[in-house]
Amino acid sequence: MPPAADLTIRDAQQQDLPAVGALWNEITAQQGRGVGHALLQAAERRAAGQGIHTLVAAISGENTAAMAFHTRQGFAQTGALPQVGRKQGRWLDLILMTKTLDPH
Repeated sequence: MPPAADLTIRDAQQQDLPAVGALWNEITAQQGRGVGHALLQAAERRAAGQGIHTLVAAISGENTAAMAFHTRQGFAQTGALPQVGRKQGRWLDLILMTKTLDPH
């Protein structure tokens, strides 16, 4: 498996899901220790190196911890899609947050 910072959706689809699940479990076990910050910084560097101008995070409206994390990393809420997801019988909003990598 590639390093976590190099893991892409395509990698996840091509590899067995238990391996991806194990990676996710390891990341969440390290919550509050800077792992998410380090992963996001690596993703930002990679995206900037590929000429990507803006990152977009789509976060469940119930996930206030993820919204706070992204805010601390320089993302701003730029949109909301009300009641577009459903989980455990409840409709959920989708919050859109963006971060511009290259302001020029």
